[in-house]
Amino acid sequence: MTPAGNADRDEVYRLRRLQDITKALNSELNVRKLLDKIMDVAVDLTGAERGFMILKDSDKWEVAAARNIDREKVHRPEFKISRSIAERVQETGEAILCDNALLDANLSVFSSVMTLKLKSVVCVPLTRKDDPIGTLYLDHRYIEGKFTQNDLSSLAALADQAAIALENARLYEENEKANKELARVNERLSEELQHRKKELSEVRAKLHQVETNPQLLSDFGSMVGKSDGIMRMFSLLDRIAPTDLSVLTQGESGTGKELVARFLHKNGPRRDKRFVTLNCGAIPETLLESELFGAKKGAYTGADKNRMGLIQLADRGTLFLDEISELTTQLQSKLLRVLQEGELRP
Repeated sequence: MTPAGNADRDEVYRLRRLQDITKALNSELNVRKLLDKIMDVAVDLTGAERGFMILKDSDKWEVAAARNIDREKVHRPEFKISRSIAERVQETGEAILCDNALLDANLSVFSSVMTLKLKSVVCVPLTRKDDPIGTLYLDHRYIEGKFTQNDLSSLAALADQAAIALENARLYEENEKANKELARVNERLSEELQHRKKELSEVRAKLHQVETNPQLLSDFGSMVGKSDGIMRMFSLLDRIAPTDLSVLTQGESGTGKELVARFLHKNGPRRDKRFVTLNCGAIPETLLESELFGAKKGAYTGADKNRMGLIQLADRGTLFLDEISELTTQLQSKLLRVLQEGELRP
């Protein structure tokens, strides 16, 4: 067969091998294993002594994988490459192929080349969606002219496929992490729901017991009445007072909503702490938020020091919000977070 025929056969073999390599890389979804596999393939394709993958995150360089011809890890790889060569390829986006770096006028000026006594070097850029993310760097310290133009072409093709495979593996791992976190959240919510259902069942059982046996345990003081509705309310308050539940009291003005709130405070576990009241309809909307949540120094004109809000002042006590329906929907959503999560942000 003629030399040209041999060259054509070698090119077909190289393309078929790259196709097989691409399939193998795309089937690996573990980033750590994929990095090692890419470097093993690169070393095998070119016959390099060592191979390194250098990735750049913001201004930080990291040797993400380093393998030698025996498919073993290279220890302390950051001290065994010419970062200057890698940075030049990264910045220009142009590959470097060198038979002897020590004799190359453009590369021998780098101190790392002289220190490492580099000879054959080939380095190609790694790009993701036209964005440079690193380089594939291979060398051979003992043989001059080890790498050919075919090696450079093969390595460039490998770099393109490696960038795609890395992105796919990264997205897969992020998706797996998100799914696991979602499963943990769902499990936690399910447990919380079961706990709430149990509490609700217990409260319903106690309320049913009160309704069927309306003997009151508390002295309701200034709240008097004997109607069925009043007696049901007294029975309910009798059971709620010892708990730590939030209570919504509804009724027309003058029907005793604050009396109910004071009774719950006086007869509950917070009796020794503060009872704080606020008429939400009597304070301008612009002041209501800082009144409830407090304010940090400098938050607005005249705020010369940190100021506690009523929610914080009533901590471990009772906060009675009269005319709560007057709150804007925005304030209601912030208050809901306090009620549900127990989190307060001035």
